[in-house]
Amino acid sequence: MQSDKSSGSVKRAVSEVPGIDNTSQNKQADQLSTLSLIDPSQGIDAYMASQGDDNVLSVPQQSQAIDTTQNMVPAQKLLLVEQGKQKRMEIGETWYLISGFWWKRWRKACTGEKEKEGVITEVELGSIDNSSLVDTDGLLRRDILEGVDVEYVPQDVWRLFTIWSV
Repeated sequence: MQSDKSSGSVKRAVSEVPGIDNTSQNKQADQLSTLSLIDPSQGIDAYMASQGDDNVLSVPQQSQAIDTTQNMVPAQKLLLVEQGKQKRMEIGETWYLISGFWWKRWRKACTGEKEKEGVITEVELGSIDNSSLVDTDGLLRRDILEGVDVEYVPQDVWRLFTIWSV
């Protein structure tokens, strides 16, 4: 996952997630603030590898997710989705493709970043639109690039997007 200008708001977003102990939260926030993109040993992958499973926010199951996540603020949604994307692909799991164009607009809606037309909201954005990923015959385009044309998300993250777009 790439870092951007919105990463400074992650510290606030973590503090707003319900059910997280503030003591461990402050420790994690301090550790996050010391990450450097220049030194690979201090990168996010090294940080995440040093964390145990007990520090990972889990994506709620379907029955819990509807009640728990519908009232989340956009910054909390972004944090939850980005943590879900940290999961490694395993054989037998289902992962979904999301159009890079839609993904970038959704991130802007969550961070409040302006587009040419102004700030966009999640409601204005609507549900996932993957039409740019298929050709005129309805087949997946062969020239798509991860991080540019497409993002991959695990099934539980896809489920969150479907809940939020209701």
